[in-house]
This record gives sequence, C-alpha cells and structure tokens, in this order.
Amino acid sequence: MGPRALTCSVACRQHRSRRLRAANIDADALEATRGVRELVRRGGKDAIQEVLKQELAPVVREAIDQDVVEAIGKMVNLTTRAVEVLADDLESEDRVMRQRAAALVVKYTVGHPALVKPVDETPPQMTVHFNLPRPEGVQRYDEEGEVLSETQVCDNCNIEKPLAEFESGSDRCTECFERMRAAVLETLG
Repeated sequence: MGPRALTCSVACRQHRSRRLRAANIDADALEATRGVRELVRRGGKDAIQEVLKQELAPVVREAIDQDVVEAIGKMVNLTTRAVEVLADDLESEDRVMRQRAAALVVKYTVGHPALVKPVDETPPQMTVHFNLPRPEGVQRYDEEGEVLSETQVCDNCNIEKPLAEFESGSDRCTECFERMRAAVLETLG
C-alpha cells in the first residue's frame, strides 16, 4: 500500500504511519513494492504459473506410483460398464430416464468439441502440380502435341515393345507375364 492508501479512520491512518516509520520503510521502497504489484497484475501471473509448473512437475511425477497407475486403469475399465448402464437407461420404460440418457449420449458424442469439428473450419488448401515428369514407358508428346514414343522396354526379356503389349501399368510385357503366371500356377499346383 502506498502512503496515501485508504484507511478506515484517522486513528488507523496514524497507526499505519507510525508502523511504517518504525519499520523504517521509506517512499522509494513503497514505490518499488507498488512496481512489483503492477508487474504481477499485468503479466506476472503467467510467469508465476510457469515457475509453479516447473517446480511441481517432479513432485507430481514422484507421487504417481504403481497404485495410481492401477487406479487409473480400473477407472478406464469402468467405462465399458458405464456405457452398458447407459444403454440400459436408453431402453428404460421411464420417459425421464430415457431422456437423461439420450442427453448424456448427445453431450459426450455429438456435442463434444474434441470429436466434432466446428462447421466454420476451412478445409486445408489443396495444391495441384502440373507438368510433372512422367515415368518411363508412358507416351511422350512433343511441342505440337504429337506422340513421340509408344514403346517400352520389358523388364523381364529386355525387348522394346509397343505399349499395347504390356500389362496395364506394368513394366512387364504380356508374354512374360503369362509365362511367369503359368510357372507360378504349375509350382503351386
């Protein structure tokens, strides 16, 4: 409090004045205290919370022992039973019970922000790249749009053949494909 702080009466103000003089607190110290208070009011709370978080983290880690982990596991296992009870409540003859159960289901599924994205979210932008390099064996065109090559080399027999003689999207010609297929069927019976 500053030297002009409000007090309840003249007697309290005088008592405060004597107390401050006895403690040997001057106006500069009071001003510094006021500065610290203002700092805490403006942004110090965030700093204090961060320091508390750092200081308490080891204490919390130490407090989490095997009993706590087992208790958390038990709580998680109880959710299946809770869902079963909720399903029973949804089929209840009592109208109020059904209504409350339905409200819970809607609250924790349809209305839950972690499960349902808000409508106003914009979808991520899509980038389309044109004129990417084509893999080997695909028709290539010149500047006028004429087909440059309609052949491809088979990866099995190493013979250059027209694209029509290749299995769709394959690097193997139809002859080699049929030969390998027959060998596999013969081996497998």
